[in-house]
Amino acid sequence: MKARQTLAITVILFAAVSLQCKAQEAAAPDKPSATHTGKLQGHITSTAGKAVKSATVVLTDTSTREESRTKTNSKGVYKFSALFPGSYSVNAEAKGYKPASTETRIQNGSVATVDFKLANE
Repeated sequence: MKARQTLAITVILFAAVSLQCKAQEAAAPDKPSATHTGKLQGHITSTAGKAVKSATVVLTDTSTREESRTKTNSKGVYKFSALFPGSYSVNAEAKGYKPASTETRIQNGSVATVDFKLANE
């Protein structure tokens, strides 16, 4: 009899703990992961084909207006990672060049490429 009571109490406690864990999982906010984000990369060159180093690239989420910034490396390459899917505005500017912009779409697990050719001022 005592063994049955102990077993019944153990089963009830296990069920209660399982339900508590499931409730906490359901209430936890979604965290970005590699499968729920995308990336953007590109290459910025002059109209003469030379890499534009230290160009500023501004990425703006068109729905939230949230901005991210980066600079190109010595080869004119830039990258953004862990981007939520959606539409983005991409703006590139560098000293001595006319700014350029375009729109792009980021999808789950994808890598979008946006290259720019900047004209001299």
